[in-house]
Formats: sequence, C-alpha cells, structure tokens
Amino acid sequence: MNMNVLIHEHHKSESAVFSELQERMISRLKGSKIVLSDLRAPELKNKVVEIFREAGWSSEVSVDFELKHFISGIFQRVGFMAQFGNMAMCYADLLKLQLLFDRDMIECAFYIVMTKSDIRARKENYAQYEKFCKHLKLYSKIIKVPITVMGIESDEHAIRF
Repeated sequence: MNMNVLIHEHHKSESAVFSELQERMISRLKGSKIVLSDLRAPELKNKVVEIFREAGWSSEVSVDFELKHFISGIFQRVGFMAQFGNMAMCYADLLKLQLLFDRDMIECAFYIVMTKSDIRARKENYAQYEKFCKHLKLYSKIIKVPITVMGIESDEHAIRF
C-alpha cells in the first residue's frame, strides 16, 4: 500500500536544490511500504526518519544541548522535522526551525505530519496537516523560514473533507 502526500508551501523556497530534493523525498515517502494504520505514532516517526536517513540526511541536530531541543536532521542546508504527536509540539518545532534559519544553519525545511484522514489526527490535540497549515498562515509574519509541509495519509480509503 502506498501513501498519499499532500503539500503546503510556506514562504516557498526558490532553491533548485530544494525543489529536486523535495521531489525525491516525496517519491520516497509515496513508494515506501509503510502501513500507517499498523503503526503507533513513535513507530511511524521512526519509519519516516529512517526513509530520510537512507537518503543521506543527518542524524538529529541539536538546537540547544542543555534543553535537549533538536530537529530530525539536515541535508544540504534543508532541515527536516516529523511530528506525529501532540499539536502543542508543533509550535516548539516551528521555533526550532526558525532559530536554525536565523542562525543560517538551514535555508528551508520539510515538516511531515499526518492528515485528518488518519483517525488519530482527528483528536483535538493531535498534530494534523490541515490544522498545522492554518497555524502557519496565521503566524506567517513571524515564522519566516520556508517550509514545505508534507501531509501523509494512506491511499486506501482516504477520507477527504
């Protein structure tokens, strides 16, 4: 079973490297054999991170060692985060990406989250693509880092609202 990947561009990156990398990572996600419904959130995150690591992405990158803040990885100045937990963590993730952007460590980022077609993402406090994209729009004057949000969902019985 393949997965669908929905895309939302926040302050679109004009980088040619980014565009090629985006296409490659979307293709890898879509071609993966991950069955979303079979995995708990931590297992799903590990599988998605594994796909990125196999494509050459770094291991976790520290934002602050003392606070134990990190992002999932960096490849060619593109940051990467996967969030399959609480929606409140999305705000911390955005701040981490913005800080690395301000420090000139990344020039843009990928952010992966489930869509509301997954029953887990319909819970009030669960990270969800549709909700996350609305929040990015609201805070667009504050969060300047270009981010491609990738909403993943099963291609089997996908529920679209």
